[in-house]
Amino acid sequence: MEHRLHTLESAMMDARERLVRIETRLDATATRADLHEAVLSLAKWMAGAGLALLGLAAATAKLIF
Repeated sequence: MEHRLHTLESAMMDARERLVRIETRLDATATRADLHEAVLSLAKWMAGAGLALLGLAAATAKLIF
């Protein structure tokens, strides 16, 4: 009985260590919300840059013509 209990305790310690490693890895992994936020941020920058280029092209065309 003692041997079985010792075996279970050592297996439990290994499982805890593995769980800590998995949780540590998950903390550094991007979630869906993180990816969604990054895509929205990039879309805003692209739209802003497009509008700025359009305005610059319109201003240039007005000066030339």
